[in-house]
Amino acid sequence: MPPRSDLYVRSPPDFVELSKDCAVLARGLTVFPDGTSTLDFQDEAVLRALTERLLLKDFGVHVSEGLSPDRLCPAVPNRLAYVAWIEDLVHGTDLSLSRGRINVDEKSGQTERKKRKLEAEKRRILDVGTGACCIYALLGCATNPDWTFVGTDIDAGSLQRARRIVLDPLNAEVQLRERITLVERRTDDPLLFFSPSSPADAWPAYHATMCNPPFYASRDEMARSAAEKATPPSAMCTGADVEMTTAGGEVAFVSRIIDESCLEPARSSVVWFTSMVGKHASVAALVTKLASAGVDNFLVNDLVSGSKTRRWILSWSHLPYHPRLTSSSASRRASAAAAASRSLIDCLCRTFKLAELHSASSLAKTLAALHGDVVEVTQDSVVPDSIRFRAWRDAWTRRARRSKAAVICDTSKAPVLACTCTFRQASAEGEHHLDVEWTYGSSRDFFETFVSSVIVRWVNP
Repeated sequence: MPPRSDLYVRSPPDFVELSKDCAVLARGLTVFPDGTSTLDFQDEAVLRALTERLLLKDFGVHVSEGLSPDRLCPAVPNRLAYVAWIEDLVHGTDLSLSRGRINVDEKSGQTERKKRKLEAEKRRILDVGTGACCIYALLGCATNPDWTFVGTDIDAGSLQRARRIVLDPLNAEVQLRERITLVERRTDDPLLFFSPSSPADAWPAYHATMCNPPFYASRDEMARSAAEKATPPSAMCTGADVEMTTAGGEVAFVSRIIDESCLEPARSSVVWFTSMVGKHASVAALVTKLASAGVDNFLVNDLVSGSKTRRWILSWSHLPYHPRLTSSSASRRASAAAAASRSLIDCLCRTFKLAELHSASSLAKTLAALHGDVVEVTQDSVVPDSIRFRAWRDAWTRRARRSKAAVICDTSKAPVLACTCTFRQASAEGEHHLDVEWTYGSSRDFFETFVSSVIVRWVNP
C-alpha cells in the first residue's frame, strides 16, 4: 500500500524516532520538557539528513550517495503538500464528462466503464525545473503507482544527480527507472516540453504540470526579503543561484508558462497547469496576468504542509473541466488573498441546507424529466447518495420551456454542462445538505441558471 499524500498533515515527522541510528540528526535534536521535539534547521547537514531519512522511511526511496550540499535541499512535507494538491486536482477532474452520450447494453456498458477507469488511473505529469533530486517525481511515483513524470531542467549537474537516484538499483521496487524521464533543456527553450516521440492520439499529453520556480530576481532581492521579515527564516536555504534566482523573479517565470500555455499544443493537450508561488504579492500579479490572457478557469490555494513557511499554488486550465471540491482541497483556499475571491473555487459548488432528508432518486427524477433527449442522469459509481447530470442544451430556463420549435442537438459530442449533486449529513444533529458541484462547461452563467431554475425550486418548492 503506497503512503498517502496527506501523511504529514495527519502525522508530523517524529524527530526523536528519526534521530535513532542517525548521528547527524541526533546532534541537531532538542527535546523539550513537554515531550515535543525539534531539529536545528539552520544546520545544512541536519536538513539533508532529515530529507534522506524521510524519503527512505516513509516512501522507500533511497538517496544512496546523499543529497548534494551545493543544491537545494527540499523540505519533504512542503513538497508532499504540493503533490497532494495535484492529486486533488487530477483525481477530482473527470475527463469522461466531455464524451458524448452513450447508449449501450448493460454488458458493454460495464466494459466501457472499466476501460474509462483504467484510462483515468494513468496520470502523466510534467515537472518544470525538476532539480537535483527530482523531488516531486519521487514523491508522486511513491504515492501514486500509476503516475509517470517528465522532469526538465537547464542545469546539467542537477539532472546528473537526479539520474543517479532514478537509476539506483535500490529504487527498483518503486520503478523509478520506468516512470521518470529526465530531459535537459536550454535556457532559450520553451519551459513546457512536449516529446516528439509521443503518440499523436495520446491525450492528454499531461494531466498536470508542476513547477517550483526561482522566487527571486537576484541574490540582493533574497537578502532584502530576509531582512524585511519579522522573524528569521525557519530553515537554512541551500539553493544554488540557478535554483533560486531568475530574471524578473517568479512572476516573470510563471508568466512565461502562462504565455506558453495559451499556445498549441499546450492549450488543448494539458488539462491543468500549476505552479508554486512563494510571495503573496506575486499571487495578485499572476491572476491579473491570467485575466489579461483570457483565462477565467483558475484556482488559488494555500499550501498546507504543517510548516511555518507559507506558499500558494496557482492552477489554471484552458479546458472546460472543473475539479470536484473536497474537504481537503477546501482547507487549502487562499481565503486572505484578494485574487482568491475571483477564483472559480468560490463558485464551483453551491450548498443548500435541507429541512429534511431527501433521496437522490427524488432529485434524479426531477432532472430526468427536464428533457429526456438532451439530458443524462446517472448514479455516481464512487460517491454514495450522489448523481451526475449532463446536458447538451438549455432545458430548464423559461425560454427553453416555452420554446415550441424542436432544437437539433447532437448528443454524440461534448455536453454544455455537467454537474454532480451529492446529499450528505452535515452534523451529528441531523442537518442535511445538498452540494451541487460544477464539473464541466465553459459558461458560468449556464451553471448558475441551472442552479437557480432547477435546484433552488426543487429545494424550495
